[in-house]
This record gives sequence, structure tokens and C-alpha cells, in this order.
Amino acid sequence: MTSPRAFSLEGFRRIVRTLSRIRERPLRVSLLAEALSAMDRETAETFQNWVRKEARRRRRMEFLLVSDALLDLTRRRPKVAEEQEKIEYPRGSHPQLRDPWIEEPGVLPVLQEISLGHRRAMARGADLFWLERLLMDPDPGVIRNLLHNAKITEKEVLKLASRVPIPARILRVVAESPRWVSRYRVKKALVFNPCTPLEISLSLLDFMMVQDLRLLLEADHLNPRLRFQAKALLAERGKFQSPPQCRLIKDA
Repeated sequence: MTSPRAFSLEGFRRIVRTLSRIRERPLRVSLLAEALSAMDRETAETFQNWVRKEARRRRRMEFLLVSDALLDLTRRRPKVAEEQEKIEYPRGSHPQLRDPWIEEPGVLPVLQEISLGHRRAMARGADLFWLERLLMDPDPGVIRNLLHNAKITEKEVLKLASRVPIPARILRVVAESPRWVSRYRVKKALVFNPCTPLEISLSLLDFMMVQDLRLLLEADHLNPRLRFQAKALLAERGKFQSPPQCRLIKDA
């Protein structure tokens, strides 16, 4: 279970700046709900109180817009707000506090109102809050733009290449990226992912180290043909060891 994410004051300001740039009011409210779901209850309350205070004190448009979205969110979900006042939900168990990484494959609810063209454009941006969520996008074009984005690191690509379930077309995009498939850990993640198309896994098998080929032999979740080829490669390298034969010990 992911522990509640800590937010600094600068993190709060970044969320406000991001939300204030969203012109569509319903979308701004949905994105605000997603931002609050990434916080533990105490942090979420601190953020909401801070936004309302800044909106009253500074009267700046960005704070007014987010404060207005908070009001909309409360009006739209009065029962949820009332229940949250009474019950402490474990993180991830409340319908409004789900971790976005455990959603089924598909566009995250927070991104469903954003057009494909806009999502592809966002994938070229620099806001890690959105780049993290776009890694769950089922569109190859979005993923391709993310893989070209300088803000994306090997850590995110490994998370993407290791995810199960995941559409095969997404893993194909990762395999076709010269920047990332040249890295051994990405190759390994693709080979060990049962959702990777077989022809891609087989093409990467030659790059696997001996210890990883041996692990493949025990990977029952993978295609038997892949395991057979791993055994053949070990034999070619002179590294395959047959299981020890049981010997009968005769009594003297």
C-alpha cells in the first residue's frame, strides 16, 4: 500500500497553478478531486483551508478559481463529504481516494474528459503530476510522446514496462523506443512481462544475462516457447545444467 504523499507549500502552489490553467469548469473540479485523492486526510484539509484563506486574503484569480472548484466539489458530492467527516477510510478503500495506479487498463477517470489530442500534447509537457497519470494512458501516441519527454526517467519506464495487465500495443511502443530499449533493465522488464508480444520477447532474449535466463526457466507465467528458447541459449553458452539425477544407494 502506498503511504500518503507529503506535500510542501510549493507543492500546493503547483497544484493551484495547474488547476487555474484549466478553462473548463467541470474538468477543473474533476482534476481537483484527483489531486485531493493523492493526499492523506490531514494534508487535504490543510490544502483546502490554505486555498480558501489565500482566496479571501489575496483575491488572486488562481486562488479564486480553485476555491470555487472546492465549493463545486462539495456541492456535487455532499454525501461523500458528510461520510468523510464521520469515518476514517484506509487509503485506497474509499471510492474517492483510490490510488490511480491500481485502476484497470484504460484512461484514468481524471483524464476521461480530456481529448486524445490534448492528452498527447500534455505528454510533451513538464508537469510531473500529469505525466505520472498519462503513463496509464492506453493510447500509443500518448506513450510515444512520454517516452520522448526529457522529464521521464528509467524509473517510470520500468513501471510502465512491468505493469500487468497492460495492452500489448503499449509495450510494443516501449520496445520500439531506441532511447529506452537500449537499457538492460527495460529489456528485462519487457521479457518478463507476459503481456509483451512473443516476437518482441524472443528478439530481446539474446541480450539476457545468464542469471536472468535461468530465472526465465522457472517463470511459469511466461510463454513455454520463450522458456524453451532460454534453455536453448543457456545450452549454447554452455551454462545449462540438467537437474541432478537421483541415484540408488545399494546397501553394502
